[in-house]
Amino acid sequence: MNPEFVYSPLAEDDGIRLLVLQPAIARDETLSGSLQEISLAQHYDDLIEPFTALSYVWGDPTPVDKILLDNRELGITANLSAALRDLRDTSRSYKLWVDAICINQDNIPERNKQVGLMGKIYSGANNTVIYLGQLNPYITAIIDLVNQQVHSSTSGAISVNPRIPYGDSGSEISLIDAMHKGLLPNPWFRRIWVLQELVLSREPWVQCGTNRVRWQDLCRLLAPQLGRHRRNEEGSKELTALESMNKIRLDYWGITGASSSDDPLKMSNSSSDNTLDDDSPDPRRRLWQILQSRKGSEVSDARDIIFGHMGVISDRRRAEKFIKIDYNLTISEVLAAAGRYIYYCRGMDTMLSGITSSPLRESAALPTWVPGLGNGRRSAARKPRAQSNDAGGFAEFGSCNAPSNSGRRKDRRSQWDPARAGCAARGFEALGLGGE
Repeated sequence: MNPEFVYSPLAEDDGIRLLVLQPAIARDETLSGSLQEISLAQHYDDLIEPFTALSYVWGDPTPVDKILLDNRELGITANLSAALRDLRDTSRSYKLWVDAICINQDNIPERNKQVGLMGKIYSGANNTVIYLGQLNPYITAIIDLVNQQVHSSTSGAISVNPRIPYGDSGSEISLIDAMHKGLLPNPWFRRIWVLQELVLSREPWVQCGTNRVRWQDLCRLLAPQLGRHRRNEEGSKELTALESMNKIRLDYWGITGASSSDDPLKMSNSSSDNTLDDDSPDPRRRLWQILQSRKGSEVSDARDIIFGHMGVISDRRRAEKFIKIDYNLTISEVLAAAGRYIYYCRGMDTMLSGITSSPLRESAALPTWVPGLGNGRRSAARKPRAQSNDAGGFAEFGSCNAPSNSGRRKDRRSQWDPARAGCAARGFEALGLGGE
């Protein structure tokens, strides 16, 4: 048996570790590699040895496999094991940034610093691989159609919702049905962190099994089909997660054609909206708007409802006056800070509209004035459930786990009591809600 792997401290303030994944002929060979530290500043102009960032769903956190790092064992989850085996080359080593391996997850100060660097990590990576798991017949059919459109010199615009072959029996299925059965239900689209990982990536790829296509090629095919289907069919007019995330990414990079009347982030700015910061030329990616557009997402640690979006928001300097990325803080402290930010940006009505009967009020001891941005369920337990409200405020996130606030008094009042509104309002100044 190999000894357990032990992390060495990072030497540079902007230092990160890269996994140098060793090649293997057979998929079931033991995963092996080493960790290499680099400085992001020094890597900025490195054209010879680029690295790839991995975006995936952690899944069950129980380690079921291992990777040998300099002949020392590090336990990894089933999802990460599958991703590394499908990414591993047969003859060449591969430099990857993988959060579960490249960050010492047991070192809270390091986690805090590395989370703050994630924007630079994903934007500095040459490519990002979005790993969705193993192939299924529906995704295979979609990838085949994407490749046909990309590589065929004669292919032109395809018809609305065409029927495409899938499976080994020669059956056909409509493209919309293939998306809704095999692609869009994938848990990757429901996770908090993946929006930041996608948006900041220069060249994202979508991979299932060992097959991959560029994100932009996938969306170039699917987004117009979904838009036409939504306009032609009765039912929900909301954008799918793929469309919404792609629009945010296009908007972030300033890509022509990103604007659309369907864009959920294009909200009107009234004269009373004081969120137009001097440091925020883009009024559509502020934290409070991102939180609205991502309702129904899942998260393992409820603090990441906030932390997981800090790298992509356009009003980060303003948000950081209220919110600090620090995993030593409890969920109650983090959401209270977010509540102060929301109050400052949008006022009392919006903040109080998010006060719902979330189980987080019990498990995380949320004060009654704090918006309940999570419903307290484990993310693996069920699909996300978005709860709308008529006030146009913050529907709860689909699922999350609340870290224990041991030793803290729990507030057992489950929802906002209007009779207490006056007391809460008088207490805003004491709570730091009166300004910056």
